[in-house]
Amino acid sequence: MSKKLNTATFLAGISIWALIAIGVAFLALFIPILSGELSEKYTEYSSDKLTIQILLSSVVVTGLVVLATIAWLLVRLKNSKLLLEPSLGVVSLLMFALFGVAASFAALLTWLGVKNTLPPSVLLILVVAVLLATGAAFVVASLKNVLQEATLARQELEGVI
Repeated sequence: MSKKLNTATFLAGISIWALIAIGVAFLALFIPILSGELSEKYTEYSSDKLTIQILLSSVVVTGLVVLATIAWLLVRLKNSKLLLEPSLGVVSLLMFALFGVAASFAALLTWLGVKNTLPPSVLLILVVAVLLATGAAFVVASLKNVLQEATLARQELEGVI
């Protein structure tokens, strides 16, 4: 592996694990506190503490699955195993996790709309988040096809050698 690629995967790994740590902290600390405060402070959310916690946690959990899957692919890349058959399953998991992120944002958007508590700025942010996650999932789906072709080509070359 080239020095540039090694450095890039190392720095990406550090960034991803830092984000995973932040996500776990959000799950354990921030989201329970926020959902409690929102349900106490605003009458619209007075009986929705659990709903708020579930909706926010679903966004974070699906995001953590995306990050962990990317970290897994980085390890496969670093160990020169990216072009092997098991990587296709990992990429599929990444694609479905990104669709899960989009669905989590869409569920939050829908719930806020039903509660009639959706300010335009939050609407815009959530719509962009849904579109970004969906777009990323479709890009990953396209890249999966490229990876599948590269994996088949590698297998054919190994058969010739």
